[in-house]
This record gives sequence, structure tokens and C-alpha cells, in this order.
Amino acid sequence: MRRFPVGWLILSWGLVIAVGCSKESEGGDGDDGGAGPSSAGGAATSSGGARTGGRGTGGVGTTGGRASGGSTGSEAGNGGEATGGVAPDGGRPSGGRTTGGRGSGGTNSGGTAGGEGGGPSGGQASGGRGSGGRNTGGTAASGAAGESNGGEVSGGASTGGANTGGISAGGAGTGICGAAEGQLFDASHPWNQRIDTAQLDAESATIIAYLQANHTSGQRFRIDGPSDETNNVYGIVVQYADASTLREAFTRTDDFYSPDCDPAPIPVPSGGFIEGETGYECESDGDCHLVVVDPVGCRLYEMWRANRTSSEFFGGCQAVWDLTEPYQPTLRGECCTSADAAGLPIAAHMFDADEIYAGEIRHAIRFILPNSLMRDRIYVRPATHSTPATSGPDSAPPYGARMRLKASFDPSGLKPAARVVAEALKNYGMILSDGGNLTFTAANDRLTTHKWAEVDLMPGDLTSLEWTDFEVVELGTRYSFDDCDCDRTPIAE
Repeated sequence: MRRFPVGWLILSWGLVIAVGCSKESEGGDGDDGGAGPSSAGGAATSSGGARTGGRGTGGVGTTGGRASGGSTGSEAGNGGEATGGVAPDGGRPSGGRTTGGRGSGGTNSGGTAGGEGGGPSGGQASGGRGSGGRNTGGTAASGAAGESNGGEVSGGASTGGANTGGISAGGAGTGICGAAEGQLFDASHPWNQRIDTAQLDAESATIIAYLQANHTSGQRFRIDGPSDETNNVYGIVVQYADASTLREAFTRTDDFYSPDCDPAPIPVPSGGFIEGETGYECESDGDCHLVVVDPVGCRLYEMWRANRTSSEFFGGCQAVWDLTEPYQPTLRGECCTSADAAGLPIAAHMFDADEIYAGEIRHAIRFILPNSLMRDRIYVRPATHSTPATSGPDSAPPYGARMRLKASFDPSGLKPAARVVAEALKNYGMILSDGGNLTFTAANDRLTTHKWAEVDLMPGDLTSLEWTDFEVVELGTRYSFDDCDCDRTPIAE
């Protein structure tokens, strides 16, 4: 493998995830994403994939919710959603996301885990989301996002700010498996690190000029996932398992590549669904990602092209991530893919309606481009993989490229929900993770406490952006995918 030294920005790493994707032309929500080997195309609808113009049918709205016990009718700051609720099959944590209101009762301060539900009973933290820090009992009106009164700016992560008692003081965070709230993996992983003051790459102006001139599709800066339809099937669903969730073996398909992919049995929450479907059967022949977080076993399972019929379970590439392992920059292995073409964990980069409601996204955002607009067979950290489907010139961005919205960008013309995304793009940026058409990836809302219609974020709410509003941070070493072979021991159990 040819390497071109440029420098290394990212420090250390920390958690794990399971993923699956096509070795030859991974990923994507649309025509360019590729669902099969040796093809830049993929089975998708005319509007960009199985999730962007597909069916709006049904779904199971009552099974697998994050917190479907408690009341959802009270005001955000006075009563909260799912107070003392019980998380049913596939749901996130027990006790709901805010017991006693968005800012006045704390994140998950009550409730019990029921059935195959979410993570720890009793919730993850007991503080509020306002003044005094993200989890110290403040009110939503006095610093909902930890900005004005004891939050991240004036309190700091270790002195009453975001996630008091969390990672900044050297201890574990209050989120899943020791991560900070709103993140997967610990704070040492690059996608959880702010890059608002990071140095620009020497090629920043060249790359931005190339994208501004060549990425002109109507899908540019659209968001995959949001919809105002109840129980819609758009976007990737993040499900949660517990110790009682059935782990199922699967029959490997041609989309399973060894040693990149992991054959371990995957937890399948009862009554759940895969991307683009109302159940576990891949009827649309799309990407059909199956993403399951196991907060008890501290694993993240991500499978590409899952298809569980009434008689058999077929699976494409699965990546299993250990959420407690301190990953090195090569993650699951140099030259190794995952459920995303870049070899990254999908769930760690997706944002959801609950984060928008909370007013803050605390991680980098997954973004995708057509493979024809990505630098041919080159990748940079945090990516570990590229694909032969890429065919862009040297002025195009490589897989793993990280960009941020300029600090000078004025978000006042955006809707309030879109401003939350814009702020994350300024602070944490976005990472080029897969090939496809719709630029940004958000999670489906069937299992979230809050819904896209409620927070008022729709697919086109960021399409007023221009590439000239962005800049490219230091990319580090450029890695060639030519003669690049994955060498790792797959996780089998």
C-alpha cells in the first residue's frame, strides 16, 4: 500500500460496532451507493434509494419504542416523556429519555426495563439538561443545551458542565457503556471530538471548489431519514437489545466478505425492523441495514443486506464493534470494510429526533457522496477502506474526509431544528462514510421518543447550503486502496 505522509490529527480511540457492506461498491442510499459487487449502482428507488421514495406503510409503533411507558402529553419542561416508563422490545433505555421534563428531572431517572428493552433500568443519569450542566438537575429554560449557565462553556465537562462525572475527569461517561451522553464509544474516538478549531487541510479550497462545481444533484444536502409520516420506513433504524434478546445465526450471502465481516450471531429484537422495511424481510432489495446496540454486552452490531424470512435468516457483511475496546486508528483493521464503505460505525455518526429535541448533537455526522465524486481509491483517517467504485479526480475528497461548516456561516435563515444540525456541523463536522445520493444520514424515528414531525425537521431543510459554506480540516496521511488487503480475525461469537 502506498502512503503519502501528511500528518496525523486524531488521538486515541475507544468503542466498537458491527457493520456490513459490499466490498466492491459499498453503501449508499441511491443509484450510486451499490448493493452488489463490482457495481456503482444499487437496488434503489428513483428518488435515491429504498428509503427516500419508498413505501410509507405501517411499521410497529408500539413495540420497540425507546420509552413507551409513561406520559407523553405533558410539557417538555414539566412532566416529560415516559416518566417511569417501561421500554418494550427493542427500545432504548428504561424509564424514558426525560423523567420529569426535558430540563427538570434528568435523563432517564426512573423506570424499569421491560421485556427485550433497552439498557440499564433506572436510566442513565439523574440530572437535568439545563443549568448546572447536562446532567445536574437544571431547568430547560436556564440553559437547555448547556450553553449559558453552568453548561459546557462555563462549567466544563468535569466541573458541572456536560456529563458531570464523565470522561473529562478520567472516569466513565453516563451514556451507553461508559460513553458520554449522546455518543457511542468514548471521547477519544475522532467522531466524538470537536474540530471547530482544527487546522485546515492544504487541499481544502481545491476540494470545496471541485464539489461546488460538480455536486449539483437535486439530492445535494438532503437528509435521509426525516419524514412527517407516522411509522414511516425511511432511514436506518437503531434498535436496542438486552440479555434476553434472541441471538440468531445467519446464512452468509455473497455480500459477506471474509475476513472483513463478522459471522457472530446477531441479536434480533422482537417486533423490530431493518432499514426500509416494516419487519426483518428485505422485500425492497435495498441496503436493508440491521443495526442493534447491546448496552448490556457492550457491543454494536451492524449488518448490511440483512434478510430474515419466515424460514431463514440471510446476512451480508456484519461488523461487530466492542463498545469498551480502545480502538487504534485502524479500527477493525487496515483495508477492512464494515457496513459502511469507509469501515466506520454507522450508528456513531447518525443523529436522531431525540437529539434535535434536546438541542444538541455531540458527534460528527455521517455524509455520503456519489462514488464518481470521490477520489479514486484513496482514503484518509478515520476511514480504513475505500472501494473500486470511486472514480473522482485528485481534486475530489477521499473516503474519510472530514469537513465542517464555516464559523462565519449565518444559520438564522434555517428552521430551529436545522440550526441544531448546523451547529453540530460547525463543532463536530461531517465524515465522508459511504457512496450514495442523499448527503446527510439521520435515524428513522419509529423507536425514538420524539418524532421528526414533532421537532419539525424535514429532508429538504438544509438544501439552502452551498459547498462554499464548508471547509476541509486536516486530512492526514493519504492511503492508497490499491493492493490493500484486510487482515484480521473475524468475531465468531
